[in-house]
Amino acid sequence: MEARRKLLMARQPEWGDSPSPPHFGPAQWDSRPPNSSSSESESSQNGSLRQPSPVSEPVPDPEELAALDALIMAEPKERRRPRVQTPTVSSCRNWSLDFLVKQSKNFLAVPRVRWSATKSTEIQIQEHENANSGVPLVVEGLQKHPHWLKDKFTPEWLERHHGRDTISARNVCNRVDRDLTLSEFIAHARTISPFAQPEEKERLYGKDVACPPQWSDFLHNGTIPNYLAPKSPENVLNNLPQDVRPETLMCYLGVGDTFTPCHKDLCASSGHNLMCYTEKGGSSFWFMTATSSANAAAEYFHTKINQELDHEAHVITLAELAQAPFKVYIVEQKLGDLVLVPPRSAHQVVNSGGLTIKTSWSRMTVDGLSLALRYELPLYRRVCRSEVYRVKANIYYTLLSTIQQVSDSKRLSNSRDPVHASTSQNNMPTLLKNLRRILLLFDSILIEEYSPEAPHMRKLTEDEYIDHLACDFCGGDVFQSFFECCSCVDGRKPANHGAGLIICPGCYVEGRTCHCEKMIPVQSRPLGQLFDARQRAVDLYNGLKLDYRITDTVPSKELLLSDDQAALFRAALYLRKRRRLNAKKTNNSDETRRCTVKRAAGALNHSSASTWVLPCKKCHSGTCFAHLTSEPRLHAVEALLTYAKDETKHEDFHQAHIGSRKRFEAQITALKREEPDYRPDLRVQLAYLASTFPCCRPINPRDDLRKEGFYDLSVWEVAVCAPYKPWTRLTVL
Repeated sequence: MEARRKLLMARQPEWGDSPSPPHFGPAQWDSRPPNSSSSESESSQNGSLRQPSPVSEPVPDPEELAALDALIMAEPKERRRPRVQTPTVSSCRNWSLDFLVKQSKNFLAVPRVRWSATKSTEIQIQEHENANSGVPLVVEGLQKHPHWLKDKFTPEWLERHHGRDTISARNVCNRVDRDLTLSEFIAHARTISPFAQPEEKERLYGKDVACPPQWSDFLHNGTIPNYLAPKSPENVLNNLPQDVRPETLMCYLGVGDTFTPCHKDLCASSGHNLMCYTEKGGSSFWFMTATSSANAAAEYFHTKINQELDHEAHVITLAELAQAPFKVYIVEQKLGDLVLVPPRSAHQVVNSGGLTIKTSWSRMTVDGLSLALRYELPLYRRVCRSEVYRVKANIYYTLLSTIQQVSDSKRLSNSRDPVHASTSQNNMPTLLKNLRRILLLFDSILIEEYSPEAPHMRKLTEDEYIDHLACDFCGGDVFQSFFECCSCVDGRKPANHGAGLIICPGCYVEGRTCHCEKMIPVQSRPLGQLFDARQRAVDLYNGLKLDYRITDTVPSKELLLSDDQAALFRAALYLRKRRRLNAKKTNNSDETRRCTVKRAAGALNHSSASTWVLPCKKCHSGTCFAHLTSEPRLHAVEALLTYAKDETKHEDFHQAHIGSRKRFEAQITALKREEPDYRPDLRVQLAYLASTFPCCRPINPRDDLRKEGFYDLSVWEVAVCAPYKPWTRLTVL
């Protein structure tokens, strides 16, 4: 089963595949780059207590509103869009850093620090972070370090030791991958022109090549600061069990005019890229944004370029970057340059000149986990980007690891050895702060995954359990709760449990489901196991915090489980209940219900699937989920949970849909600021994402096995490949 799922995941286009289709009716958001500052919130998932000044949304353009209405009312097959033709790419011939920086006022050179035998590189990096948090940085001069592998960082050494290894190379002319040996690739790279030629049909870029063990050892010998190394204790990816830990250390080989389209590193991880070898003037030009510009970059791609940044399919032009409403940091990476890519930085790399060989890896911090859980995963789910790094599982295992660290430190603080005791006591405040921070992240997961019905649901047995389950629609990692259909699968026979078509709660509550709509809720493990881990952390924290004069509290279990939380799984279960009741009532026929949207220019009426409409007795009409989100900014999660509270009079639901827009306007500025520890109001965030990013690219391309949801107004058909289009010379700007 896992092999089938990996094959399915592999079918999702990666960076450089054919671009997303155009969108319709883009939201007009303020795209000014937000300021980044850290402030930890004590609030629950329903948002911070801080209330910024309300920002009134602009009046929708009538034509855009009509286009949006048309998409909402369209049949599912009419929402599916073919890919558009692959754009040509301009050459980087004659580029220089000075030339590029002069092209726009928002272009800046990436700051640099230099390796020195007399000054700590770690201190220089920290000074940069303190002054310019979230801004890219380059550490230069590492090729002068006495431990530099001058004899091993060469194509000749690679050919001698790994020449017969099969690698995957992408032809950037048509964005099609093919396998060849490493020796064959190096021969190709040394015979091809350093820059693309008119009518050229093949230019290969070697990607995701396994890093030699000797190169990996070099990264851990003290040449770079220890905390930056892939296997450092500070890299919380290493808290995952070995058999599910992602391998991020890879090598990349390219020549001039090969590239990676604009993208962000997965799940708010921190990127590291070391130039190990160059020849014939080879270098790489990087275009990067700061962490604080992540939301502005995503909106700019969607509203101005008509692409999705997280589809990793668009090669952004200099002209498009020059017009962007955020700063773009540029660097020409040369031999010995270590590029540090901050979390959520949108970046594009273009190789220049002769052959270059780089080694790259990702590192996850607790800051990165926070950004990923709060901001990246909800966006990934909306547009369908595979998660890969298993953020929720990483938080869980990091919580267990931190519990162990605090327990060990507590034991050592009582040691008879004064050195051990003093060290442990000095470290304890930091450990407790980390424990509380991770605990708050874990609480957010429990709120999403919990249902009081969980003890009565089916649980995967040990034989059925697969440690890495992924949603067949969005590609998100399934941590605890999910929906499964064992009938809507490839082949004629029903699948075993754990091997069926899987939909995560976040997708299901937005209307995404299997084709037969008869999914069952499943738990991957006993839910009590997660709450037991939480209780151990809470008891440990509360038992020690007063000894170290810490006053910060953690939420009670009762608060986490209260009906006031925006609980995705509970809302999804209620939607499933409505689907089942409707199927029983109509004998599985396609019953429709009238949706009424009241506007100043007059009411809009259209028919929609009955389970896609919520009637309101106070309004004497019903509204479909898509119009509830586009008009009063009420997401299906809140709509369903308030509806479930009062199914007869609809008081709570009525108050929710008449007050949600005002709340949305009051909180949207804080939401888009995306500070690392700001806990966004999930009700507002989900409404924002659903109304702003209506284009998705389902992981499972089989539309006969799954159905799109309420907000999937433009669905990219991923099975169609882009045609070849010859390279032509374009002007730089």
